[in-house]
Amino acid sequence: MTAAVSCGDAPDRVLGAAMVVSSRKGGTLVWGHASLRIVACVDGAVSDLEYETYRLGEWNEDLLRREHAGEPWVDGPYLATQRGALVLFRNVHPVDAGWFGDLARENRELWEVWLDLPPDALSALSVAADQWYRAQRETFRANGDLPERYVPWRRNCTAVLRDLLPALEPGSALPFAWLRALEGDAALRVVHPSLHLLHQLPADVHAIPRRRVTFRRSWPVPEGRAGGAALGPW
Repeated sequence: MTAAVSCGDAPDRVLGAAMVVSSRKGGTLVWGHASLRIVACVDGAVSDLEYETYRLGEWNEDLLRREHAGEPWVDGPYLATQRGALVLFRNVHPVDAGWFGDLARENRELWEVWLDLPPDALSALSVAADQWYRAQRETFRANGDLPERYVPWRRNCTAVLRDLLPALEPGSALPFAWLRALEGDAALRVVHPSLHLLHQLPADVHAIPRRRVTFRRSWPVPEGRAGGAALGPW
């Protein structure tokens, strides 16, 4: 990603923002997952950040500790007292650092809707996301209580979209409701297909179908195809 984007003569600007929805899976991911990706130029360098909200639990405490490595609170019992809270993660360079690759290895699709927003709205979105992250970090440093509980049907992974993009709110906390609501007005739509989906598509495919799939077979990469992004409509 960083090799493909040039900041040129605009060292500080937001290049784009995308809603990212990953496909359904069993268990707690039966509704899929949503996050917000913001790509910008900061001091002439490419910044690629993905913001996502989860329920803080034993399974993701280590991820949070690695994200905030060096902070004094990461080694004590504090995080365990916050289990069940809505917590914000920030993934740095989700493509180049392998976050999207991890989902591909889980055999899941990623659907990106790059939002058609003016430059001032993109800038405000980036600032708001950063302010949320900084405020949460200060709460951690004070060993304070995170302000909200995670509620699967209301305050879930779409909280990052509902709070930062309230004008686009479709009236639902389900990731695929957001996808259906925003995909028609997108500046660009990108599909990162799973291996399961690649094996179902003809070689000359021009549109990517979106199916209600929770179980996916694992396959090798089809001959002549890379496992990268497929552009265009779905």
